[in-house]
Amino acid sequence: MRAESIHRQVALVSYGSLFLRSQNTLEDWYPHAVFHNARFVFRASADNALLADDFTLWLSILKGAGAVRLSLHGADEFAATVPRDERRRAYAVVVHYADGYQIWTVGAEEAAWRANPTFKEGPDYWHYFNATGHASAIDTYWGGEKLPGRFEVPATDWKALAATIGADLDIKLPSGLGPAAPFILPQFDHSTRTVLPLLPPSHAWPAHRLAAALDREQGKFANDTHPKNEGNVFQHLDDQAAAELTHWAGRLDSWMNEVLIRGANDCAGAGANSRDTPFMRHQPPPPGPHSHDAADVNAVTPPLSQAVDKASTPGKWTDRIAFAIAIAVFTLFVVAIAHVIPDFPWLAIFIALPFALHGHYRKKDRQA
Repeated sequence: MRAESIHRQVALVSYGSLFLRSQNTLEDWYPHAVFHNARFVFRASADNALLADDFTLWLSILKGAGAVRLSLHGADEFAATVPRDERRRAYAVVVHYADGYQIWTVGAEEAAWRANPTFKEGPDYWHYFNATGHASAIDTYWGGEKLPGRFEVPATDWKALAATIGADLDIKLPSGLGPAAPFILPQFDHSTRTVLPLLPPSHAWPAHRLAAALDREQGKFANDTHPKNEGNVFQHLDDQAAAELTHWAGRLDSWMNEVLIRGANDCAGAGANSRDTPFMRHQPPPPGPHSHDAADVNAVTPPLSQAVDKASTPGKWTDRIAFAIAIAVFTLFVVAIAHVIPDFPWLAIFIALPFALHGHYRKKDRQA
């Protein structure tokens, strides 16, 4: 399974920062499984010139030019700096120098000919088959001019962040944020690739712990809502409850990315944390039925556990138990009268009665 683009950026920034500081070598981590089946392209924003076609070349040139670290951010943080046609890109990598910084926005290149008026997707244009889905993923980085000054990367108060996430999602997160097992993406095949932690194992321990906890929540949600599972909770929710649960899952994903981005930035050390500095998210919450941000963690939608409880209310189970008892009673009754049915055929109607009851309660379940 492929890693997501955000995972590749997190690994590149965290391990790459240590490389720029001579705390690792490229040979230590360039075969990381997160980079499997993906390519990196680095271009100049001004003329789209190809500067590097591999992240090892890119990092080596940056190190020779005096870069001291990388940091990962949401592209919206640079709305006033990044050219208009690049604002749609979700993330940006900042290259830090002793005397300045450089912004590299990250995204996917779009073929200009897909906007050609002669190109029309549809049944009559089958010969325009798109084979890109069978090719390697490509992350394109567009670098601007080096800017003067120091770009500050705020430190993370991990305990406060864990409390904020727990309150927003109404889940229990680990209270201890000390050393733990490094977080490894679960989808990798350990037998075929070099499997390393997503973040360097000796750095950003709180991020490892929080990422592992949120990953478990994502796995639980995926399992409990899988359409092939008989107990899929969406089957028992009305439209509003389903929308709220979907929004909860979107917030879970956005918090996971927030933790990973902050973990990547923490690997190279961040600025002094100030409790007076407003908390600003790198990963904005998804749009949905309610407004959710770091300052508004009380107006949260029901978590998955509450949705499961709603799907299995006491009244519904009472009906089901009553139905089972009724089936048993009528079965015994039919057995008892079996010897007289040939003389009184009309008694056979009782055999069909349990099936009628079954249909009745199935209809009630769908309406509940």
